Amino acid sequence: MPSLKKTFIYILIGPGFNEPLSGVEKKVIAQVNAIRSLGLNAHFESFTAEVKENSAYGTLGNINAVALPANVWFWNLRKFKIIWAKVDKIISKEPETIVYVRYPFADYYLLQLLKKYKRRIVFEHNTKEYDELNIEIKRRRTQFKNIRSAGAFLNKIDYVDLPNFSEKYLAPKLFKLAKAGIAVTNEIAEYEKTRCKKYNLLTLANGIEVNDYPLLQTPFFLQGNTLRLIMLKGFEASWHGVERLLKGLAGYYKQLPKNKIEIYIYGVYSAAEKEMVEQLKLESVVFFIEFKSKQELDKEFNNYHLAIGSLAMFKTNLKEASPLKVREYMARGIPFIYAYKDTDVEDEPELKPFCLELPSDDSPVNFDDVLKFAETVYGIADCNVLLKQKAQKYIDVKVKMEKLIRFLS
Repeated sequence: MPSLKKTFIYILIGPGFNEPLSGVEKKVIAQVNAIRSLGLNAHFESFTAEVKENSAYGTLGNINAVALPANVWFWNLRKFKIIWAKVDKIISKEPETIVYVRYPFADYYLLQLLKKYKRRIVFEHNTKEYDELNIEIKRRRTQFKNIRSAGAFLNKIDYVDLPNFSEKYLAPKLFKLAKAGIAVTNEIAEYEKTRCKKYNLLTLANGIEVNDYPLLQTPFFLQGNTLRLIMLKGFEASWHGVERLLKGLAGYYKQLPKNKIEIYIYGVYSAAEKEMVEQLKLESVVFFIEFKSKQELDKEFNNYHLAIGSLAMFKTNLKEASPLKVREYMARGIPFIYAYKDTDVEDEPELKPFCLELPSDDSPVNFDDVLKFAETVYGIADCNVLLKQKAQKYIDVKVKMEKLIRFLS
């Protein structure tokens, strides 16, 4: 692998790295772990208002949560002025530093930083930023519409007008000055390319520390057995698509069911979802379970045959994704169903036998197809072992970071 004899600093804005860690926080820690294991001096700075004083986290050291001052007028703009001034000091002390930034939206002070340090900063893109910003702007405009005060007027400028202008007109200038951009899907890479044709982009789907997850020990699924599925939800969001599951399962049980099918949903659930279960009379086969720690899930996964990924990604205006929870499924060796284009599955055909892609729409899940998939995938000898081996080969975070270092060398 080409050598990259530089300090690698990861910049993150927002999280305070308080327990329990979010998926983003776990991802960043895994990336820094992997980069350091490849022999680079790597650490990260998380600029956050969630802590009152600077703190260090993790056994690696150099994992810092940098406290931001309390909210003040024009906080959104002033926050970035403070952040990029601090990053400037970090870069100035280490002339060989590569700064890797989880892209936070464009602003004037970030543009000045890139003008000073051309081809030194790398952006990671996890969404279609301008599209996502416009959704938030519409929400905030509605919020400020009927408020007639100086404070509301200033907040509208800070959270609506300036971000809209900056992302539309300054972002392409940032991308021209950046060393490179890393997109977590091909769809996002193509989107960023439309914003700046000269942007140097690499598609690198999300990775995970595969060895952190034990191999699935579920008894193999046999025809006639109860098929048990697990879904990790974490928090409430439109893209989970629970309503598709429930409508599909209700339709399945209206027929003469070939097998009993049970679904276990871990994490936050809505009153509407609970009510739908009752209306469809699925209380005996659909179960909502509170959030569990990783250690608890390590044991509980052994009760299930299939896992469920995102089923309504289309609601986010995305056709392609690389969700961390699906990477966890692969790392555990549990076959799964999902309803979008998964970047790694599309790029690595060896992963396809272990997953079932459903239509990306709001149609009920066809559980006859799910049952056939379970019978097929468990007809593959040691399918759990094989899936974990493929995960090690293609989605392990160290594999991903090796690709990143080669690209930046």
